[in-house]
Amino acid sequence: MMCTGSNIVHKYQAEITPSIPPTKGNLYQSLPTSGVEGGIRERMKIEKKQRKSGHLR
Repeated sequence: MMCTGSNIVHKYQAEITPSIPPTKGNLYQSLPTSGVEGGIRERMKIEKKQRKSGHLR
């Protein structure tokens, strides 16, 4: 059997992995927000109003 780079990578990343304890991750718990808000929602509302009134194409 010929060893290619992908075979070697697979061996060390998928077959010979150290066991680690299971974690909750963030699947069921959301991460805290960073507090960064770019104001995109407000700008989108303004642009939508402008489109409806014909001021923005």
